[in-house]
Amino acid sequence: MGRADERDIDAAERALGVVPRGRESAREAEAREAWEMRFAGLAAVIPPVAPPPGLFGTIETKIQLDETVVELQAERRRRRAWRRASGVLGAVAAVLLAFVLVPGALDRVRQAAGLAPADDGALTLATGDGPVRYVALVRHDDDPTLTGLVVQVDPDTGELTLVPTRVAPPENSVFEVWHLPGGEGTPRSLGLFPEGKITVEAVMAQPGDTFSISAEPLGGSPDGYPSEPLFHGTLTLASF
Repeated sequence: MGRADERDIDAAERALGVVPRGRESAREAEAREAWEMRFAGLAAVIPPVAPPPGLFGTIETKIQLDETVVELQAERRRRRAWRRASGVLGAVAAVLLAFVLVPGALDRVRQAAGLAPADDGALTLATGDGPVRYVALVRHDDDPTLTGLVVQVDPDTGELTLVPTRVAPPENSVFEVWHLPGGEGTPRSLGLFPEGKITVEAVMAQPGDTFSISAEPLGGSPDGYPSEPLFHGTLTLASF
């Protein structure tokens, strides 16, 4: 490709806005304007199309769900590493236990290695698993592809994380988030639908619990109960 061809491609990219114009020379501006005239003919025959309602919310939800999946996959790798380490430590512990239980075994090994007998002592090994996590995808009752909220629960700390999407409530109303232990009984309000990711402390949630989003009058539920539940999701144990 020659220099003239490269300059022509650069002019086309500036006309499309792919690269910034920067400080163009008169010759470069003339080349760009020529491409703009060519592209203008294409734009004239293609009518503008508005994106469908909820598209940006769906994209944001997909990004947030992808981030959750990446986080869960990382947790799965950590747990596998812990299990492998636990297996190795278990084997080591079995060998050490044999030395402890068989009188003089350790001293005989040390003697064969040309070392002096060791004093009595104690050895402690500790193993454990990584943390578990509960997750709920709160989806619209009439459109399961529309997720309004992602709920994550840390059972060790009781912290509950709410990750909202850009769903909008009906006109002249607000969204409110609810927690139903066991999926039934008296719902507990977690407050109005958050504008961004928030953490709620001391929430006793476990698999099988239901989270919902309801449409309420401005200011929230007037009687402490959901007025018009629209979204529901069940808390499940994340599989690592």
